[in-house]
Amino acid sequence: MSKHTPGPWKAVNQTTSTLLKQDSPQGRYLFSLKEYPGIPESEANARLIAAAPDLAEAVRELLATHPAAYREPGKIDNRTDNAVKIARAAIAKAEGAS
Repeated sequence: MSKHTPGPWKAVNQTTSTLLKQDSPQGRYLFSLKEYPGIPESEANARLIAAAPDLAEAVRELLATHPAAYREPGKIDNRTDNAVKIARAAIAKAEGAS
């Protein structure tokens, strides 16, 4: 898998689209989400995408530091087992492993 564009990113509203911009001195534009009339979620989608690097880092940090993540499945409560499973799957998906 190729490495993603480093964050932080931010969503920038323009007249006809919401742009994702790398929040750095270079300020590269990553891509544009076209705004379609009647589809207000495009701005929310842009914010979610912009937060993705931070969310991935938070999940990695939680998995690296939370004791439950080191235990075998079935050795901790079901809710924690499920949360760890979801977190690992999300990171795998973000890294192109699934």
